[in-house]
Amino acid sequence: MTAAGAVAGAGELRARGQASTRWLPARAAWLPGLLWTCLALPLAAPVAAQGIAWEEDGQRIESVEIRVTGLEGDPRREALLVDRVRRTLGLYPTGEFDRFFAEANLGRLRRLPGIEAASYAVRGGPAGGVVVEVDVTATAGTAAAGAPAAPASRGLLVPGSDAGLPTLYERDDTLLKFGLTSAVNFNFNDDAWYGRPGPLLDGNPLVNGPPGRGSFTERSAFFDAGLYGITPVTDAVYVYGGASYLVSGSTGQDLFESRDRLHGAFEDAYAGMVGGFTRENGERLTWNVSGGRKKFSIGDGFLVGATSGSGSGRAMINYSPRWAADRLWLAEARWNIVRAQLFSIDPDELPEIDTSTRVRGANVEVQWTPRLLLAATHLRVPESEQRYFLADFSARSREGLRVYGARFEWQPPPARPGPLLRGEYAQQRHADFAMRAVGGWLQAGWSFADTRWKPLLSYRYASLSGDDPRTARYERWDPLLMGISPWDWVQGMNHGKVFGNANRISHRLQVEIRPRPDVQLISQYWEFRADERNNIGGLGVVTTLASTDLGSEVNLMGRWFFRRNAFFQAQVALTQPGAALSTALGGPIEKPWVFFNTFVRVSF
Repeated sequence: MTAAGAVAGAGELRARGQASTRWLPARAAWLPGLLWTCLALPLAAPVAAQGIAWEEDGQRIESVEIRVTGLEGDPRREALLVDRVRRTLGLYPTGEFDRFFAEANLGRLRRLPGIEAASYAVRGGPAGGVVVEVDVTATAGTAAAGAPAAPASRGLLVPGSDAGLPTLYERDDTLLKFGLTSAVNFNFNDDAWYGRPGPLLDGNPLVNGPPGRGSFTERSAFFDAGLYGITPVTDAVYVYGGASYLVSGSTGQDLFESRDRLHGAFEDAYAGMVGGFTRENGERLTWNVSGGRKKFSIGDGFLVGATSGSGSGRAMINYSPRWAADRLWLAEARWNIVRAQLFSIDPDELPEIDTSTRVRGANVEVQWTPRLLLAATHLRVPESEQRYFLADFSARSREGLRVYGARFEWQPPPARPGPLLRGEYAQQRHADFAMRAVGGWLQAGWSFADTRWKPLLSYRYASLSGDDPRTARYERWDPLLMGISPWDWVQGMNHGKVFGNANRISHRLQVEIRPRPDVQLISQYWEFRADERNNIGGLGVVTTLASTDLGSEVNLMGRWFFRRNAFFQAQVALTQPGAALSTALGGPIEKPWVFFNTFVRVSF
């Protein structure tokens, strides 16, 4: 989640207004950005293969596809080998992808008798997570496919992966690797904040040199390097840890700042212990405990997704390279189809908007069938300095917030056509005063996986309640740790920066196509409305909306995975304000907000 989204998430800004039909900027100021981004292409020189995910770490695994070669014409032995691969790698849906653990598990798989080669690739899934594709080559003439699996006590618990990180030391099950992720990024804005940055940014704590009218650009980059290791302490228990240092910088004008910035700080810094077993009959128990600076999310980020902030002095407000919570304590156990998590999160908030919020909670997921996932989440806030503002302008503390949520996912089988149906519902209560905020969403779609370009069409309705001043209780939704990206729960690349995730009803139509296996194109159309005209608690001075029409937005995005460890992305957003904002600003808004972004990301 960007810093802009984080600020908006703490309380919305203003409502939108009408705009003209001039959708494209008159200037071609985005052209230097293409040159800036293209400078990064030589960085993606061939290296050991890595998954083709954008930010694969922490992404939810939707499905696993295992392909075996070398055993053609023997389906029984092939099925036995597939089962062996699964048990060795621990490849099961609902888990989160972890790049380092993936490297460790793949090394174990390659050392098993009967395995000549193994690799994997990662791609975006139809429900917003990732699909892991594993390719295994059996040794010619081997009978090992039907042999007993590797001892259950030596099974690691996380998804396998292709070699990608440079190995510094590897012996038996001990592994030490170097990790590196880097990107260069270019942003172009035309008439940001609808050409009214003064009133829309009034009082915003992140402002330090606001933009003017017209177009402006920003160039930025980050470099994150670290060491990650794992070693066994017994046949069934491993200890692991990792640390990385991230340097980010920006030059030019962004949405809040005009000064050049350079910032360095630790990103990852964690340690943990993992263990478990897999029996011959397929039953498995896994557990994992860890603590330190680490990324964490639940599902696709509706309740927990943004545990760190970028922007301001940390730079790169749009790209948001920082994800690790300041402190995360996590205990997780999985028994067959059931996974349970207990966690405590101290988010790494920006200093200017640090609310000293702590979040503790539990999450339980059941993979009821291969296609159906059921889950429940509970959160509580034992500490926070954030305040809620009621209709009489009195204040209440976030401390004491309770969140109760449930979600489900119904997905088509991997690489096959079929329906997609997902949804989530949550209520927010408070231990010290009357509160009942409601958030929920429902997404329905269809995957045409057996047709050319494999289109996926979907519609999503989402509602985040506002406060009804006619009732005695407080009803405005608190975004808390909500949001990951504009393709998840930062609703709209531009619009989300103005209104955030509260007092908002959204309709989203989305089309995803894949002209080639390494090219992904996504288009979105959004319509936004306010749930209540009462806007107390938003960032702006407007406390009452004259209209519930908040505006609309069109987003277009393309990704090209030109290396298995690198990809190029370009996206554009065109945002029309609704009647609410033009009324609030004292007149119609003549121009839409146009945003263009492009970057290259490399990881190994």
